[in-house]
Amino acid sequence: MTYDEFMLFVVKQQKLTGKVVTCYEASAFGFQLHRRFEELGIKNYGVQPQD
Repeated sequence: MTYDEFMLFVVKQQKLTGKVVTCYEASAFGFQLHRRFEELGIKNYGVQPQD
């Protein structure tokens, strides 16, 4: 699944349910996805990995 396909899936789920909550490990790619989710009104928990 590409990034764009994933975002379409998330938006579709949001329309179906009205509420989507996500969680992911940000790793070296930072919090770009977290910020995008916030823009869409999706509650996201970004977890920062530990050494």
